[in-house]
Amino acid sequence: MKSDWTYIDFITLLYIQVVAADYCISEQEHEMIVEKVGKNQYKKILKLYIGLSEKEVFNLLKELAKKFNFTNGTKEKVFEHVREIIHEKGTKNTLEENMFYSLKKFL
Repeated sequence: MKSDWTYIDFITLLYIQVVAADYCISEQEHEMIVEKVGKNQYKKILKLYIGLSEKEVFNLLKELAKKFNFTNGTKEKVFEHVREIIHEKGTKNTLEENMFYSLKKFL
């Protein structure tokens, strides 16, 4: 794991992992993540995300969750933001929902 990862890097990666579950990040999802973390932050982590396998992303998320003491209170708040992003489109995406619940349980 890269020791220079910040908490906002971790959260950005988490957002991207969930919305990319259907192998497509919509313009609306892109805009919502940018609104939450900033354009440069989003672009930086998206570039790293593209170079990782699914297994590497999950392992990295798990390591970062430990590093940042991702406890239930913090976890619920962050996952509420994730829920807002994936439900913003007004349609239910089963792949994103499954990723959301898997990561919520995994972390």
